[in-house]
Formats: sequence, structure tokens, C-alpha cells
Amino acid sequence: MFDKDSGRSCPSVCQVANSKSVCCKRVFGWVLLIVMVTSLAYGASVAYHSQNQKHQEQVLQIDGAIDSWESQYRDETKAWKPVLINNANEEVQFSELNTPDFHSQFSDLHNYTVVKYNIDNIVDVLRDSTETKKENPNNGEFNLTSTLLVNFNDGNTLSLEDIPVYIRKKSSRSSKDCTLNKIGYWNRTDNSCYVYNQVVHLCYIVDHNNFPNLASNYSVFPCDEINRSYASFAFYRWTDPINEPTFSQLSTVHNITLSVRSSKDPYVVGYTKVDLVKSKDNNTMLFLGLIIGVVSLFALIIPFKLIMTEDEFVPLNTQENHRFMRKV
Repeated sequence: MFDKDSGRSCPSVCQVANSKSVCCKRVFGWVLLIVMVTSLAYGASVAYHSQNQKHQEQVLQIDGAIDSWESQYRDETKAWKPVLINNANEEVQFSELNTPDFHSQFSDLHNYTVVKYNIDNIVDVLRDSTETKKENPNNGEFNLTSTLLVNFNDGNTLSLEDIPVYIRKKSSRSSKDCTLNKIGYWNRTDNSCYVYNQVVHLCYIVDHNNFPNLASNYSVFPCDEINRSYASFAFYRWTDPINEPTFSQLSTVHNITLSVRSSKDPYVVGYTKVDLVKSKDNNTMLFLGLIIGVVSLFALIIPFKLIMTEDEFVPLNTQENHRFMRKV
């Protein structure tokens, strides 16, 4: 068509109908191109990292830790045979666990023989233990703690001090949420909501070179793939603004588990001395990087095809054609 007034060609009916579709395809193509290029770069970096000297050194550290564990420290740990002592001076036996902590992609860590100790539930032991309050005078928060004793087969004793059984923390919840939903209790003095948490899992790392003392970094150690700290907590509903919960009121909704393991355990070494995430074996990382790179390279065809999309002739139906012509 030709516009006599302006002297310019008018867009055809089909061009108007398809311009939006073509534009969307091209935009999507550019987005997909960016994604594919990023994926290609990631695959290249993974392949490069597999041959990185630092990575190879980390793998050697893990492999060395496994060799030392299997040849010496595993049998020494098996000889611990720890027992927990309650207030009545009775022994509560630990179970020896041999379940692995890792999946197969982590170097050879899935192959070593695991030796760690666990008690499924220490609620009854804690209920009979002595409470000690550790308060922070600056913010009203505090811990209600206990101390437990662990005896080893050779006569040594480990004292687990200041176990945080309850923790009271200041929450950002509103007065209405705190009170009506029974999340905690509202302190009118500082206009703050205070909530309680109860411990549900404890894991202690024994310094194998300084047995039976705890390792210096046990408090920041991720105990396993589920419990990412030496102490894990669950919400404890307590709304009394005057009285504090006692150990006799410990919730039984969750078990309170207790674990003990050696600082020479390859799992511990992996998380405290090297970057375990980068300790996958070289061949696995190289293969993974190449696969990502090759797939991304072939996938680049798709965004290029979308970007180069040309207008196609798609006629409108008769009714739409007449409507467009009237507007013109």
C-alpha cells in the first residue's frame, strides 16, 4: 500500500500481524544466547579448575586423611567405646555408627570406613541434669545450659560444658503476632518479643592429638549433611513472661541426639582444613566441564536461529483484514 498524503509506504496487513511475534522471538533468542554463553564459560572454568594445582593439592590432602584414618585412626577411634554418665552415675551407651556422610561425587570420601558414636535421645539424661543460666546483660537473651560427662574405655573423661539446652532470643515479631499466635511472650519493658528454642542435636569433635579434649573448632563444625552446626535447635512454645522453662519440661516432639566423632575423621578434615566442595576428583570435574561446554556449544544454534528470524507472510482472516483497512 502507498499513503498518498505522506508519500510513504504503509505497512502491510501481514507485517503488522507478525511484527510482535518476530520481536518476541528475537528477544527470547538474545536471552537464551546469554544463558548459553554463561553456561559455556562455566563448563570451561570447571574443566580448567580440575587441572588447577591448588585443587590437586586439596584432593591429595583428602586422600592422605583417608589413608591415615584407615591405617591408624579408625582402629583407635573404635577403641573409644564412650558412655554418657547421668546424674545417678549410670552409664548410657553410645551406638557405633558406620553410615557414610557423603555421596560418591566427593573424591574418595564415600569409600572410607566411618566410625562415629551416637545416642538417639538424651532427653531423660538432660531432665535430671543441673541447670545453669548464661545471660547476656545487654539484650535480655540467655541460654539455659547443662554439663554432661562422657567416659571412654581407657578411663579418660570428657566434660561437655555449657550445653545450650534452651536459648531465649529476641525476635522481630510484632506484639500481635507474638501474643495472639503464641510465638513467645511480649516484654513491655523493651517492647520486644522473646522466643525460645530447644536443642535437638549435639555433635562434639574430640581432638585426636589431644585426647580426650574437644577440638578447638568444634563449635563451628558442620556435624553432618543434615545438621550444619554442632548444635541444632527447634522452636519451643513458651509464653510465660515470669517463669522460665525447666529441664523437666523439655519437649518430646523431637529427640535430642548426641554424637561424638574424631578430629582425624576424613569428614572432619574435609570440612575444616580444605574446601571440600572443590575436592571432587580431577577426572570427574574434567568430564563434567567438557559435557557442560559441548552441550552449551551445540545449544547456541537455537538462540542464533531465533535472532535471525525473518518476517513471515501470515495472512489475516477476512474480517480482520477489513477491520485493518478501515483503520487505514
